[in-house]
Amino acid sequence: FDSEWRYSYVNAQAAALLDRSPESLRGKRLWEEEQDLSPTVRVAYYEAAAARKPAQLVAFDAARQRWIQRQIQPYADGVAVFLQDITGQKAAAEALASSEQRLRLALDAAQAGMWSWNLEEGTWEWSDVFRRQLGYDADTAAPSLESWMMRVALEDAPRLRQAMLQCRAGHGSLEVEYRMEHAGTGPRWLRVYGRGQTGPGGDIATLLGIQLDVTAGRNANHALREAETVRRALFDNAQDALLVVDVDAAAVLDANPAACRLLGRDSEALRGMPAVSLHPPAEIQRFTQFYARPAAH
Repeated sequence: FDSEWRYSYVNAQAAALLDRSPESLRGKRLWEEEQDLSPTVRVAYYEAAAARKPAQLVAFDAARQRWIQRQIQPYADGVAVFLQDITGQKAAAEALASSEQRLRLALDAAQAGMWSWNLEEGTWEWSDVFRRQLGYDADTAAPSLESWMMRVALEDAPRLRQAMLQCRAGHGSLEVEYRMEHAGTGPRWLRVYGRGQTGPGGDIATLLGIQLDVTAGRNANHALREAETVRRALFDNAQDALLVVDVDAAAVLDANPAACRLLGRDSEALRGMPAVSLHPPAEIQRFTQFYARPAAH
């Protein structure tokens, strides 16, 4: 979105999630095209843009009957939003509280791997999806904690193992995000959930859980950080004086070194100043009207 909350770029995946085409959204204002947005989502957008800080939100889209995760990343000229349909993942995570049969149905929709550890018998079960997530073929490794840990990055293995043992001891549920090396696809990020099920004696008898591949979301965040680094370098090293102005408040949000030298003030002193006050007295009326135009829309 640009600074006036108009769609400046929409890829095919995001458009399909919104049941629209990219062409039908570009140039349109968010609040006019998505009038059914919940107050929670609206507030999250406004707060992230105002604070210039990234945010993440999961909310149910009643109009489309989907759970959508939004990653909100402000940048100099607007806000980038990454949408992901996590309806299947949401169903999978919540199904841990239900029966194993219902869990398997949810996992089919979510493309999540399932694992279980029978503590009394010392046996493991992995679903086919879970095996593929770890990079194992059907006959290459017997399911076990050690076979699992062999695929986990060395820095993350102690943390995952400790969380598994705490869950086994009955100290809460399991939720860990970790890295692994996949022979076919390279480094991957996985998020594992689990909880214990008690046996007749009241002790934890089985650990049951699911695993999701969250690499795509991680890569999107990394790409955003890299883009922000490049933007910041260009902004700071530009020879021209550049100001970032809040279009609603007409106040300065940021100033590059060239602008600071030109105006004789540091960036901290400039932040929050009315942008119109930085113009020559003869130009104040014209620029007052200029800064008022975005707010009028």
